[in-house]
Formats: sequence, C-alpha cells, structure tokens
Amino acid sequence: MGKANNFWSNPGLEPKRQYRWVFSFGVATGNEEGHIPSYICRKVDKPTFNITETEHTFLNHKFYYPGRVEWQEASVTIVDPLGIDAANALQKIVEKAGYVSPSNLTVKTASPGKAPGNKLQTISKSNFASENGVLGQAYIQQLDAAGVIRETWTLNNVWIKSIDFGSLDYTSDDLVEITLQLRYDWATQSQGSPTK
Repeated sequence: MGKANNFWSNPGLEPKRQYRWVFSFGVATGNEEGHIPSYICRKVDKPTFNITETEHTFLNHKFYYPGRVEWQEASVTIVDPLGIDAANALQKIVEKAGYVSPSNLTVKTASPGKAPGNKLQTISKSNFASENGVLGQAYIQQLDAAGVIRETWTLNNVWIKSIDFGSLDYTSDDLVEITLQLRYDWATQSQGSPTK
C-alpha cells in the first residue's frame, strides 16, 4: 500500500491535542500583575461563529442567502485556589473596568467634584478592551508535544459578560470552579505566537 493509505502509522504525524493549550488575558504569557494566571485555567471554548441568513419566498419555494458573521461568546472555567484568590482578582478586574459597588456610594461620593476618586464611573468596553484596558485581548494558544506554540486564537475587544463563582457542597471534594462568559467582537487565528 502507498503512504497515503497508512498516514496514521507515520510517527511524525502529530494531531492537535485537547489538553495542550494555554489561555491568558492581556498578554500571551498571562503573567502580568492583576491578570488570571494561565495555570489555573481548566477549560476554554475555542471561538465559534454563526452566519446569519435571509430568507426569500417565491411561490412554493424558499431561498436562503448568507448574511453577517456573528461571533459567539466563549466560556472559560478556572479553579479558585486560596493562594491566588481568583474570585477576588476577577472582582478587581470588573471594578477596574468601571463597576462601583452601591456600598461605595454615599451622598458625598455620589456628588460630582466633592470627593477624591470618581465614584460616578460606569463599566465601559474601553476599560476592558482598549490597549490600556484591564483585559486587552485574550489568547488561546495550542501547543505541540515539545511545548512550542503551534496555533494562537486572539479574541479581539474582549470583555467579561458574566461570572459564575461556582457552588459549594458538603458532600463533594471537587475543586471550586469559576466560569466566565467572554464577549468579543471577532477572533483571529494565526500559526505560532500572536502577531501584534
């Protein structure tokens, strides 16, 4: 038989594996202060998009035409270790993006120009996703057996849409997990490390 018929027996053929990946916010290394460390990420969804459709009816027939590309949310699951306190880190990320807790509002702080610090700010996409934003971009990097980055997905203009801090159960010894839903405008795929 020819080589084309037994390609799986070729030891040089290495498929991409689901467990070889690194996820990070902001920078590809995930080590910047205030960011979630890559090693506590347990699961991540790769980007997904749908193409909308427009329907046209004529007599007994229906015809469909492609519309816009709509990128779907991505889910990230992380564990919440005591030493890092991912729950607290995520709370601070949301606050840096502009969230002010009602417990921090008083008559004084809710009055413009009367207190230090702006307590009237609100969450903005810019605070999450701009070049100086708290998240910047998010990266999903797939590795080969030698640890070389072979593929990078970049989630552009990413912001946190929801955070589920998990649940507690006296009958379970599972790790506490936090699930994030990330919204982004579009994703780009590149070979190797991300291009700037």
